[in-house]
Amino acid sequence: MRRERLTQVEIFIITISAFLLITTFSAQTPAWKPVTTEGLKQFSAFYHLQPVLVRGNLFKADNRLIVQAETAEIFILNLKNNDLLNERVDIRGQFIDVGRLEPGDYRLSTYKRPTHAAWPNPGEELIIDVIDLVQVQNINPATSIRSFVLEPERFENQIITVVGQFRGRNLFGDLPSAPRQSRYDFVLKSGEASIWIVGLQPRGKNFNLDINTRVDTNKWLKITGALHQKSGLVMIEGTRIEVTEKQTSASNNTTKPIPSSSSLPPITVVFSDPTPGEIDVDHTKLVRIQFERHIKTSTLTDRVKVVYLDDKQEESDALEWQSYYNAEVRALELKFVEPLKPYSTIRIELLDGIESLDGALVLPWSLTFRTLNKQ
Repeated sequence: MRRERLTQVEIFIITISAFLLITTFSAQTPAWKPVTTEGLKQFSAFYHLQPVLVRGNLFKADNRLIVQAETAEIFILNLKNNDLLNERVDIRGQFIDVGRLEPGDYRLSTYKRPTHAAWPNPGEELIIDVIDLVQVQNINPATSIRSFVLEPERFENQIITVVGQFRGRNLFGDLPSAPRQSRYDFVLKSGEASIWIVGLQPRGKNFNLDINTRVDTNKWLKITGALHQKSGLVMIEGTRIEVTEKQTSASNNTTKPIPSSSSLPPITVVFSDPTPGEIDVDHTKLVRIQFERHIKTSTLTDRVKVVYLDDKQEESDALEWQSYYNAEVRALELKFVEPLKPYSTIRIELLDGIESLDGALVLPWSLTFRTLNKQ
């Protein structure tokens, strides 16, 4: 009897200890894994149910919220407000590959699936259950591995310098896969962010680190090289390496000055309706101008000009019009307050200063068309 009561006490103590351990763990701040949307798509199994940090453009399409960076898109779940639509944002949340869970899983309690749609296969339906979302206020020069990992497209092929802890050949499972660029590829980590170093052996004056054991993972390295991304992995093709002290501030990492928005690859208009030079356009036509990437709508103010042209192709009268940015198709839509004059020429201009969400400038552009002879 005494042993039985002791066993019950032990079970009680173990249960309470486990509860306290779980409670303590839950109260801790998650270690958000910085990753690109492309990385989530390529390695959905690795990031499934992990807390992630993603930077991208927030927009709405087909009544669903989406975060997009370059060409990859991830659906957003449980966003409490839409105040930052069409803005560049940092999103923290739990990444879920829906097809890896069963219908009715409690983690999908607010997830809506079309009634007659089959349950997705793994990798087909990817979402982020939002914990926190903030606007990226401005584009500053990157100073840490985290910055390079979140926005690798800004630094593609640029020479950068980073400081981080040597992690061997992904010995701690920091990243989902290896780039297989060379026999010496290894991981460098600072804070929550990790990046691959390729094409550079971790050795130099008075040091020669082993990528296959953890014995050297207390070392901190300073790496210089060109940044690249491939198939969802971000990497630095190293050209210089040295051992350094542990950095306590991201400001100790350096990079060449980042180009201003005006020197980022320019954005172009990819389509318009009507098309340039079109004749016999309806007087009540809704004009659509589609961009290569999403536009920062605030920069459209006072940068769209619409006028009639006379027979000498010179400006005559201005027009009254209303505009709407359709994020679903990345298009600016112009609706005229009154029907256009018959047999008239109209010119629409996009002036300097319009920007995409990542800060790139839209190239100046114009559209000229003629209306029908009769209303």
